Amino acid sequence: MANGTPHDSLFRDIFGKPEHAGPLLKALLPPALTAAIDWQTLKNAPTAQVDEQQRNQSSDILFEALLNGRPALLYVLFEHTVRPSRWVALQVAAYIIGIWRDLRRQRPRPKYLPPVIPIVVSFGKRRWRATTDLASLFDLSDLPEELRGALTKGMPQFAFQPHDFATKSPSDVRAMGLSLLGLW
Repeated sequence: MANGTPHDSLFRDIFGKPEHAGPLLKALLPPALTAAIDWQTLKNAPTAQVDEQQRNQSSDILFEALLNGRPALLYVLFEHTVRPSRWVALQVAAYIIGIWRDLRRQRPRPKYLPPVIPIVVSFGKRRWRATTDLASLFDLSDLPEELRGALTKGMPQFAFQPHDFATKSPSDVRAMGLSLLGLW
């Protein structure tokens, strides 16, 4: 992912365009979000400058749109790995924090931060079985329940639902109206 592959370039070239990304996002997002987004306002957002210890992924795309009349960001991460990493939740959470930090650098005193909607799309050959939340990255299993509860209350909570195309047939993809995925 980080170094970029031909797959990354293909997806970035195709789905980096709002007119192609819109149908994909509409097919993947929950109906309540899909209905709340003003798809006419969907456009590419400036690439966020995350901190120096992180790198922008060549396959990541950031869009902005109005969500119930308010600015929102849609962060799309395309996973092209054979075996999804258990660290993707940490990676996505870090990028979201990086996006917000970059927004704060650009505008140091915003009243609010815009919501960032993570969309993790997996095109691996195997079904996604890796963890999808931060909590599962901590080994708290041998601790008493009271101590686990106290520790987890202070930790950030983050989870995502991957959109796993390894579980979809070509007819499923066509039914979603995603003819461009046939290029894959």
